[in-house]
Amino acid sequence: MTKAPQHIGLLDVVFTVIAPSIVLLVAPASHRVAALAIAVLVPVVYLVFRALVTRSTSWATGGLALAGIAASALLVLTGSDPHHIAIKEAILPATIAALTWWSMFTRHSAAEVVFGSVVAVREIKDRELNTHARSGIDRAAARSTFILGTTFSLVGAINYFLARHLLPAGADAAEFNAQLGRYTLLSTAASIGIVLVLGVLAALVFAVGVSRAAQLPMSQVFRRTRRN
Repeated sequence: MTKAPQHIGLLDVVFTVIAPSIVLLVAPASHRVAALAIAVLVPVVYLVFRALVTRSTSWATGGLALAGIAASALLVLTGSDPHHIAIKEAILPATIAALTWWSMFTRHSAAEVVFGSVVAVREIKDRELNTHARSGIDRAAARSTFILGTTFSLVGAINYFLARHLLPAGADAAEFNAQLGRYTLLSTAASIGIVLVLGVLAALVFAVGVSRAAQLPMSQVFRRTRRN
């Protein structure tokens, strides 16, 4: 039995970000609660369907967007003010940033975990490397992890800034749904851009650092993709 492809990044964005945002933008103010319910339900149905079809989940892409919209819906029902909403939008990426930086002081840094499927760092460490080479790999992992933490801290700062300027009405206002839709589209686009640019930079810093420390060509640092 052949498994369906698991890399459906574009569909993830369409059903977990774009579709809910459009629902919030076009729904009339008189049906704001129903629109929020639909905006939360669309990603849920998609994630369940994707899990059943591909036998995998897409929580990294869709789960965070779903959590954000669901949290905003909760704030609507509780009538929170704009400042509380902006703080909510910054808390999750700020927490991820803090945990990422904290991992620099643990046995396995975030860079080794995130890029371990691309960079063969564990196999390289298992070789008979001297202390200097191992220290060089650890320093490369620390630099890469710092960049990853900085990435999420920037996402949190941008989310807070956008929320303060794009959600001025507050959760209990009739126009909040449309504002939330615009905010979701812009903040997601900005977050994806930052993560892509700085994520690639962090990966390159890690790979180049491992290559230099272990004195290996880049072709031996990256894992080879198996072809059927």
